[in-house]
Amino acid sequence: MIKQIVVLFFLSTAAEAQTGPGFEKISTYLSSLPSNDSPHAAKPGLSYLGGAEIHAWGTSTGANISLKDYFRPAIGSFRANSFDGSSASTGSGELRLALPVLRFRVNKKFEFGLVTQVRVFERHSRLNDAVASEIGESKKVPHIYPIEIDANTKMSMHAASFSDLGLTAVYDLLHNNKNVIFATTTIHGYNSLAYTGLEINNLKGRIEQNRDNVSFLTRASGSLKATSAGNLFSDFNVPNFFRKGMFSLGADFGLVYAIKTSVNSRITFAAQIKNIGVLKFKTDSASAARYDIHISEKEGLYFNNDLKNSALGKLTRIFDQYPNLFSRKANQQEMARIALPKTVEFDVQYLAVRGAFAGISTTINLNGVNKELASPSGTMLSIGWMSRMFSAYIPLSYYQYAYFNVGMGIRHRFFFIKSNSFITSALTRSRLLDFSIGFAYSANY
Repeated sequence: MIKQIVVLFFLSTAAEAQTGPGFEKISTYLSSLPSNDSPHAAKPGLSYLGGAEIHAWGTSTGANISLKDYFRPAIGSFRANSFDGSSASTGSGELRLALPVLRFRVNKKFEFGLVTQVRVFERHSRLNDAVASEIGESKKVPHIYPIEIDANTKMSMHAASFSDLGLTAVYDLLHNNKNVIFATTTIHGYNSLAYTGLEINNLKGRIEQNRDNVSFLTRASGSLKATSAGNLFSDFNVPNFFRKGMFSLGADFGLVYAIKTSVNSRITFAAQIKNIGVLKFKTDSASAARYDIHISEKEGLYFNNDLKNSALGKLTRIFDQYPNLFSRKANQQEMARIALPKTVEFDVQYLAVRGAFAGISTTINLNGVNKELASPSGTMLSIGWMSRMFSAYIPLSYYQYAYFNVGMGIRHRFFFIKSNSFITSALTRSRLLDFSIGFAYSANY
């Protein structure tokens, strides 16, 4: 009974409280097998979790996001507040669609389940704000021209999309009237859908504006590497999410320990390592190349909306259009291997009497600064109250790139909505845009 109550608590808070940058759910077990009981407490059989969740978040050191940006459908309006135009920005973001789950209890100690989701992950590093805000800009951001660019480091932008079918096994290691310990292992099968990567080294140049108010890059030098695979970013639609791509494997591992402190209160500790693995994308000489940049003072690369956001799905086509500005070099890469945003996460949750709860979660990025994809490190403190019909909570978080944010989340029966930066964005400005909305219901067979 102890473990059943503990898991119910975790599932309730995981369903509406503990999502954010680099932290999806409280444990691998709860992320993969949302149910109200455990192998020890439940009878053998099949159960089903219906519903869906859409979770989107994005953060950047140059962002300046208000609550109004949550309700602006145009991507240009959001981009206008994502780069301040005067510095180099680093950040990341994710769009995740979680789909229904199947779960099968084998016996009191063992169960397994299937979870499906689709994810799009992005990371940018030392990206010059002036260059980023000009490319594909549908809403013009005011700048003072000319803008001098003197970047002695590597700027990069990487985006990857993939679907995920995960098989999770949960095993009861210890179960008595006071203590519960269970371990989790998830093996993921990844279908790599699309990838776009751009790396620019030692970019020097100037952005000017002509009499028609069209900006352009001139007097530029440096080098770049462009890689593209798949069609999703050049043709963003639902069918492209379900196309066959290259297959790869990944894994998550978790351990959960719960202790009953009194009749109606308990403390739970969880640790997990997530996103172990590599995504693989097929490339060729047409979609992956290196270039030398040589734009003289008499030439210019014009930012007149010819460089649409959709064109980022086929980067080499952009640079091949201007052979007088970009000299293509040989590239032998036939496959892009992109490390998943690996993290280790530690969580402590306290469930008190009458439904009050508090928890603290810490995420540590294991990929370092040189990997294509990485989740920001940070800590989140959540306090709230829950019942079977209604739950509410307030998260206070400090994450790399996003800094300090305060949010809120509510659940009523099957429906939930949450944001880890809602209050901060409403009162001032935030470097984080974050929201999640969905519904869930379960059935046993």
